[in-house]
Amino acid sequence: MENIDWKNLPFGYLKTDWNIRCYFRNGKWGELETSSSEYVNIHIAATGLHYGQEAFEGM
Repeated sequence: MENIDWKNLPFGYLKTDWNIRCYFRNGKWGELETSSSEYVNIHIAATGLHYGQEAFEGM
């Protein structure tokens, strides 16, 4: 961690070989899973896609 140049970290997408996923279902977190997929399935009505609604809810 001490070798990371924190002031010059880029903002953007950096492809990696793997990522970790964990799903919240029925009131609890599941097991950690590894995935090589770059995609995340998200419902079309997810409020996170509707910036205005999220900004309002965050106030």
